[in-house]
Amino acid sequence: MSRGFPGLTKFPPGFCQYTDYAQFVGYLEQGYSSSQWSYQLFDSYFRSSWLAEKIVTVVPDDMTDKWRKFVHEDPKLLEKRQEFEEEFDIAATICEVLTNARLYGGGALIPIIDGLYNDKEFIRKFDINKVKKGSLYGFQAMNKYDFAPVSGINRDIFESPELFGDYLRYTIIRIQSAISGDNVPAIPGMTEENYAGMPQIHTSNMIKFFGKELPYYQKFFSGGWGDSVLVTIMNKIPAMEESFYLLYRYLEIFNIDDYKVKNLSAIIQSSGGQELMNKLKHFSEMMRQTKTRIIDADDKLERNQLSSIGSITEIMASLIQFCTGQSGIPLTRILGTSVGGFSTGDNELTQYYDMISMQQRKIRKQLKRIDDIIEMHLFGEIKNIKYEWVPKKELSQQEVALTKKTMADTYTAYVNARVMTPQVVAENIKEDYNGLDDAYIAGLDSEFEDYSEFDEMPDEENGTEQEKETNKKEEKDTSDKEVQSSSE
Repeated sequence: MSRGFPGLTKFPPGFCQYTDYAQFVGYLEQGYSSSQWSYQLFDSYFRSSWLAEKIVTVVPDDMTDKWRKFVHEDPKLLEKRQEFEEEFDIAATICEVLTNARLYGGGALIPIIDGLYNDKEFIRKFDINKVKKGSLYGFQAMNKYDFAPVSGINRDIFESPELFGDYLRYTIIRIQSAISGDNVPAIPGMTEENYAGMPQIHTSNMIKFFGKELPYYQKFFSGGWGDSVLVTIMNKIPAMEESFYLLYRYLEIFNIDDYKVKNLSAIIQSSGGQELMNKLKHFSEMMRQTKTRIIDADDKLERNQLSSIGSITEIMASLIQFCTGQSGIPLTRILGTSVGGFSTGDNELTQYYDMISMQQRKIRKQLKRIDDIIEMHLFGEIKNIKYEWVPKKELSQQEVALTKKTMADTYTAYVNARVMTPQVVAENIKEDYNGLDDAYIAGLDSEFEDYSEFDEMPDEENGTEQEKETNKKEEKDTSDKEVQSSSE
């Protein structure tokens, strides 16, 4: 990323500058020769197929659209945290790295921290305590092809449990040539001495995200990353695109005129074949101009016209649905509307938004690291500020009313059973209703003094002491009568 951040002057020279694409592709082919997939392959799919672009981008967009709501008891601290989130547009940064992960199989965020954003610190294990107050300038989103794994994988779970099963170090792939053909530095301040060899970065300095997650050993052979979400449908997208092309290419054939000409074969074989074609062209031109037809009485003209394109629409929708089936994205979300011949998609959308919630939970560890770095930057210490995901799908008024009615019935049952007091109920619903302030809730004590007798309620099994004495007396009288009756 070549753009600068305020106050940051020490960028790694030539870090991640994509100015020599041919050299970049060559390096990838050399470093990943054992793989059948490459950067330019996924890149071409993404840029040339609208369906591939949708499959890659829709999920990250929906995961970060409403984003998060932070929760903390200190309003000033909460306001400062929220301001940073909005100023640096962290949601857009997460969306970018998630898009990289889904397209290429892996993405990473590199914290841009003053004093730690250089080759010397990259090779060391990341230490959160080194993040000083006011030292964070943002995060840089990258993809897995910006790194090449260094031979050696962490198999010592006691040394670095959080990095077990991952590569400990990666080589940073710098795209821009350091020295031009005339031995002139292509980057200001760059020399052969400080560019000798590509730098390495410790994995702990990378906040890694994955596309299609892989089992342990497959992840190892994939360079410590996952697979692109396009892998399973890469052979289907070209077939679908070609089908679309053929449907549109031959759509004009569905409206065609049939001329039945007497002795046509004989005319074509004679010298009159060319003359016949000229006449047909002339007749067609006349028909367009005058809206009339003039043909021989022995000839016949019929028009075969497509009465409806509904079947074609269903075929196209089926092709798209076939490709999107494995992505988990419903057709209505891909196209942005319901499709004729299919259901409204309400159930599919509900399942899809459940999947979005699951994907959000999967990145909680990455978000924890990001939040810790931000809090060290803002407060000089980790505050462990909690957050809640804002649901992508908002409830309708009818659903909200039904939810509130169910909650009210539940609270009523609790109050009647003396499991809760009205004060406790009021505390729980205070945020949802105006007027339920602390003064009102405190006033409920005098109106419901009978709840003070709650602890004096009789034992349901044994009753009060007076009831126990009465029961004993009745049992003794019954026993005496039985003895007297037996003696008689």
